[in-house]
Amino acid sequence: MGIAAAGFNYCYDKRLYDRILQGPAEQVRLHLLADDEYQHGLVRFVENHDEPRAASAFGSARSQVAAVTALTQTGARLVHNGQLEGATVHLPVFLGRYPIRADRSPHFIAFYRSFLPALADPTFRNGRWQLVRPIRMAWR
Repeated sequence: MGIAAAGFNYCYDKRLYDRILQGPAEQVRLHLLADDEYQHGLVRFVENHDEPRAASAFGSARSQVAAVTALTQTGARLVHNGQLEGATVHLPVFLGRYPIRADRSPHFIAFYRSFLPALADPTFRNGRWQLVRPIRMAWR
């Protein structure tokens, strides 16, 4: 049963997150081969209120790879508060206000300043996503 048939417009793609985090790459590749209807109903993310901060969970360089892998897929995209600055402190969602953060990373800020405008290209909304073969992890 597809996501829409179950009464939902979108559903978190926790499996993709876990597979990117824990590897191996082959599991990520196989996950991305699921049918298009299923893929379009997923919310892609590398950080949310339930998971550790991406900068902490993946590390600096791997966090960028995770962001490109997750956020260039079809479906909806979620970028969590503080993710663009490379925040490392995971704050509980029930706080009424956030403390002033000292964990801003120029490295992450520069990455997302170049990545987000590219991601805004209509190709990522209207194009047809395709895994390139025989390369293990490439898509167009």
